[in-house]
Amino acid sequence: MIEPRMQPGGEWPLTEADYEKIDPGVRRLVRFLVGWRFHTTDSGDGKTKLETFGGDLDGEILDVPHVFMSVRPIPSALAEADRLMAKLGAVGVKASPGMIQLSYDPADESCVLMLTGVDDAMLSGLSTEPNDTKEGT
Repeated sequence: MIEPRMQPGGEWPLTEADYEKIDPGVRRLVRFLVGWRFHTTDSGDGKTKLETFGGDLDGEILDVPHVFMSVRPIPSALAEADRLMAKLGAVGVKASPGMIQLSYDPADESCVLMLTGVDDAMLSGLSTEPNDTKEGT
């Protein structure tokens, strides 16, 4: 898991070394999400870690592509889920039921936006990078 580092101005940039640690099947997807200003906190392509560790480590590794994102402030969570769906749609990824989900834990006031079933292959026809897209942030 790569923890985002808050920078002045509210940016969450990842370094090239950080991106190299991300599973190759979702690396470009994470670049797009970070470019779209989503605060990614965990990701996997559903294959690499299973192959590396030789199993699911008692359910610790998801066997589907996924990216989890932290949402703050919490009242914006529904809007962020809608924004994610719109961003994906703008690059040709049609959301299906269960693909985008929100989870809120009142015990620690955390809100997680979860994207599953999307990987870099679904972005293969795109020639632009996330910061080159002109639709809203």
